[in-house]
Amino acid sequence: MSYNAKLAPLPDHYRVHDALWQSLYANYDHLITPLRQNGWVTDVELSEGAYFIRATLGDGTELHIGTAEGLPHDPREVTGWLIVRQPEGTDGPVTVLYNSTRAGAHSDNGGEVDPVLTRIARLHSVLRPSRTYQVLSTIYTPFGAQTDTIPCATPVEANEVFDIHRQNLKAELWTEIYAPAWPSIEGPEPQPALRLSVLALGPDIAVLRITAV
Repeated sequence: MSYNAKLAPLPDHYRVHDALWQSLYANYDHLITPLRQNGWVTDVELSEGAYFIRATLGDGTELHIGTAEGLPHDPREVTGWLIVRQPEGTDGPVTVLYNSTRAGAHSDNGGEVDPVLTRIARLHSVLRPSRTYQVLSTIYTPFGAQTDTIPCATPVEANEVFDIHRQNLKAELWTEIYAPAWPSIEGPEPQPALRLSVLALGPDIAVLRITAV
């Protein structure tokens, strides 16, 4: 499982200098670091005498990771995890995302950490911003090159813009000399560049491509 290297900042409060807070934060680094790598500011909180991990998701909700009794100081003592999502800073409706405590739907997993990381990754894949696309049109001449960039919101729009530009060039007597049959950009994880067309008109070369940004 891979994550981005950049970490969200530490929480901004005085407890970050407290020895107990620092100890808990370090002990649960295997959970906290993936949360921070997702861009979520992550804290260790105390509620009703029990510790839990809280991550701010940036969409008005927050993630709470704990156990039925609260997090022990030693993660090796965890026998079952409880992950819930709720509105940030309120006592609003709670959604249980994962429960491997004794009575939970995922109790067979017990205190295993990998299923928790998998659930975190799945949530991140839902919350992360959707990709946008752009069509790049570059004309190379003996005197230099010029690139026009057309932002597109969806793969369908990018395909339409690409096709219009290609047809316009062909109408101006450009000849397509290279157009690889790459996979459709409508898949769930598009590659950085998924359509390419190279056209020629005399000494000039036109390159059309779609990129995901």
